[in-house]
Amino acid sequence: MYIRAILCIVAFLSSFSSAPAFAAGPVSLESTVAVASVDSENREVLRPAENAVPGDKLVFITTFHNNGAEPIENIIITNPVPATISLAEASNFAVSVDDGKRFASLASLTVPDGNGGQRAAQLADVTHIRWIVARVEPGGSGSVQYQGLVR
Repeated sequence: MYIRAILCIVAFLSSFSSAPAFAAGPVSLESTVAVASVDSENREVLRPAENAVPGDKLVFITTFHNNGAEPIENIIITNPVPATISLAEASNFAVSVDDGKRFASLASLTVPDGNGGQRAAQLADVTHIRWIVARVEPGGSGSVQYQGLVR
């Protein structure tokens, strides 16, 4: 069965804590934000993002779950990037630099240069991120994530 769910969530909270679960039809979402740091063994570890400061690397994680009895195809998950965050890297998602009106790879987008022309979009210009999850089986779950730097 083909079901298309379009879900838009805000993964950023002023307190940098977990967001409550959100459900749209048979799909539920939960967002968390964590600060990424390196431990004494040079491994990346995540801790609650209660007191993030400029320069901290945050990891925004959206977990999705199919609560329905049928597979769900082409789930679109769109996250706005908070103005206080600069995207750390372009990854396996499409981005928008115009408040979610158009999505593409970062390399293919431009923004006004302030002098009447255009320049190549940069990580700091990204306003939204979008993933398309091809298929989630009944009872199935997964997650998507992006990293950003506190400005």
